[in-house]
Amino acid sequence: MEKTREEVSSEYKWDLSTVYKNNQELDTEYKEIKKQINSFKEKENTFLENADNLYETLKEYYNINMILEKMYVFVSHRYDTDITNNENKAYKEKIKNLYNDFSINSSFLIPSLQEFGYEKIKKYMKENIKLKEEYSFIFEDIFRYEKYTLSLKEEKLLSSLGKAMSNPSSVSSMLTDTNYSVYIQSKNRNVRESAFKNLYNTYKQFNNTFSLLLSSYVEKNRAISKVRGYNSSLEASLFDDNVSIDVYNNLIDTVSDNLDKLYRYYDLKKDILKLDDMHLYDIYVDISKKENKKY
Repeated sequence: MEKTREEVSSEYKWDLSTVYKNNQELDTEYKEIKKQINSFKEKENTFLENADNLYETLKEYYNINMILEKMYVFVSHRYDTDITNNENKAYKEKIKNLYNDFSINSSFLIPSLQEFGYEKIKKYMKENIKLKEEYSFIFEDIFRYEKYTLSLKEEKLLSSLGKAMSNPSSVSSMLTDTNYSVYIQSKNRNVRESAFKNLYNTYKQFNNTFSLLLSSYVEKNRAISKVRGYNSSLEASLFDDNVSIDVYNNLIDTVSDNLDKLYRYYDLKKDILKLDDMHLYDIYVDISKKENKKY
């Protein structure tokens, strides 16, 4: 029988107290970082006056990002330990809102840098060596996006819509929170089959919901890609990783041309598991022999 979280020894659980000991510590840092976020927009008219101003602004920007990331990882992990806990859920939403505020208040940064020009930035990097050492690669990436960056006013508008546009992903994540990945790897085929059927029979009840979420997500990506000037949402998605559509298509073609190897692997797996036929709930089970550890 599966143990509850309370029954599992502490040595096998996340020790989130190394991040924040309690809500009081989290709330204290939340208030401090919220003040910084609220005042960050005041730098819009001064951060490009000289190299030192630019360096200090970027330093603060990435420091705020780092703290937000730490806070979000903490509240997300705590939420994952018990998704029925409303307080944990509220804290997660609270940090997501803070992220959105920062996105709005810092939305001037990239369009202003691009308007300022790469040549002037290079000059600043000569005047402040730390600017070059710490941010030269970031500057290269920022100016790579120049073609697809909108005006300052338009970027602020898009930033203000950030949370609303993330709703399809957020709702989908809430609907699919599950321990399925644990059960689908069970050595017991009955457990795997039961987990598979229970999950997908439940999904079937929400066919229309998932269809609407997927449609909304695709439409959002299509609209944003068009607004920014990409030829397609695929091009926009690949641009983040600096990958061309040719490389993407070549990957798909290569996989498609070598599916016979995958089929051979599944045939071998079926033989090792001594199965008459192979189902989707059989493909994730580990066929290697490992020492059975109990936690």
